[in-house]
Amino acid sequence: EKYSEAVTGPELDAMSDEEIRKCVMTHNVFARASPQNKIRIVKALQAEGQVSSMTGDGVNDAPALKAANMGVAMGKEGTDVAREASEMIIADDNFATIVYAVKQGRVVWDNLRKVLLVNTPINNSQGLSVLFGLLVKLPQTPISAIQILYSNFICAVTLGFVCAIEPAEDGIMELPPRRVGKRLIGRFLFLRIVLGTVLLTGCVVGSAVIVEYGGRYDDWAVEEREKMMRGVAFNVLDFGAISVMLSARF
Repeated sequence: EKYSEAVTGPELDAMSDEEIRKCVMTHNVFARASPQNKIRIVKALQAEGQVSSMTGDGVNDAPALKAANMGVAMGKEGTDVAREASEMIIADDNFATIVYAVKQGRVVWDNLRKVLLVNTPINNSQGLSVLFGLLVKLPQTPISAIQILYSNFICAVTLGFVCAIEPAEDGIMELPPRRVGKRLIGRFLFLRIVLGTVLLTGCVVGSAVIVEYGGRYDDWAVEEREKMMRGVAFNVLDFGAISVMLSARF
């Protein structure tokens, strides 16, 4: 939000900690702030549950840079002390680079979650399909070891790579910052992974059961029926993996 008033350093000096906490939530501009004022502003924002970033280039900025959640120092004009106290250094001293860096960081976070949503159900279903295939008394495992290896190295890696290079989603910079301590795999993502694993495993095992016990291939030789069962199950696994990837992208 934007506010029309500014607060000066002397006005901050006259405020208590509680007053500063209220002030930082209702003002955008702080003029003629001393190094002590900057630290109090950072700590007040953190006390209100906000993620604070501090930019600076001088020695006197170092304490506030260290206290902020993300200290940003200037690479060209900044002092060594400021750069040592910061988590990020702007090589070109251009403030627009900060916005670009934040955007790229959000893209990496989103894409990493997409990769987990794709690869985890695929890898889980590869092992669970064998387990549940044995539990339902199939004469052979639904997919062979070489099929699992092929699916893992070719299908899972390729689909995960597709999600890893996804461009930024529309409106990604309009989202609020992630809360402090947010997990990479949250409750919603975990449920999607479980759902994808269950559906993919069920489809693979179900397709093998239909081929083996459906009656359509009863007159086939045992070896030919086994090849058909594993071929169908393998294709279901791979096309199901593609479906999981599409759901992760959209």
